[in-house]
Amino acid sequence: SYRITIQCKQFLSVQFTVNRQEKKNKDLHQMLVKLAFPGDEGRVFAFEYRKKFKDNGWEIYDFEKEYTRMGALKENSKWRHSTINKDFSLIDSYPEDLV
Repeated sequence: SYRITIQCKQFLSVQFTVNRQEKKNKDLHQMLVKLAFPGDEGRVFAFEYRKKFKDNGWEIYDFEKEYTRMGALKENSKWRHSTINKDFSLIDSYPEDLV
């Protein structure tokens, strides 16, 4: 028998002790190797598993609606809406709308 150790990104360590003679264990080993070293990043779980959503996530969020809901865009608020980064002209990694 041999041991397979999987070290997860959250520092969780999982160990399997496997009997070399059993076919199902050889299948498990082949599957783990295939998933651990996919050769094509499109085969990684994050790309392979695609949950279908009924809404377009980019259209759900409304900047003004959200910040108004939180009270940040009220007239007496100490916060203000800035368009200084319109068209990402100031800092390309920041959003267009800033508060």
